[in-house]
Amino acid sequence: TRGIPPTPLLFLADRLFREPTLENRWFAFGLLERTLALEPERTWQLLRRAAREAADWITVDSLAHPFGSGIALEPFRWAELEQLVYSSSRWERRLVGSTIATMCHGSRLKGRDPELVGRALALLSQLMGDAEPDVQKALAWAYRSLADVDRDATTAALRAEAARATADADGSRAWVIRDALAKLDPSTADSLRKRLV
Repeated sequence: TRGIPPTPLLFLADRLFREPTLENRWFAFGLLERTLALEPERTWQLLRRAAREAADWITVDSLAHPFGSGIALEPFRWAELEQLVYSSSRWERRLVGSTIATMCHGSRLKGRDPELVGRALALLSQLMGDAEPDVQKALAWAYRSLADVDRDATTAALRAEAARATADADGSRAWVIRDALAKLDPSTADSLRKRLV
């Protein structure tokens, strides 16, 4: 498809989303990541449709890549993730954490919004305490990834979340914190782990 204009690629992605087999649908995500720069609005319509229809973690985590690329290209697209925080679908809520995690790695760092860490931590804090394991796993992944970008800010955020978890006896919040500790300074991680017991 090299050299093909975006319109036929969008048509193909739309067609792939109608396939009953998940693996066939996943091919569309790579196509959409390529059409973001030239046809952002039409591409985002298809990305949001894919998010609404997602019903498994592999689809969500694969979809996170074009979501992250789109936000890197147009930072106002953070609003797309802000809306998903309030979704009734656990898969759309998981997409918030998965997208943040993927934005911390690879080529996405080149076009990264300098405010990535602040924006991301604010969104994650809104989802902390979510009782769905699929959401919790993505949140922990996002915190671990953010620690690679800014360990101090991530540590401060996790300390605040640990204080809230212990004050409210919030096991859901505590699970995410424990799963994110691997990327923190070992002494800080031990201190938080003991606090959460």
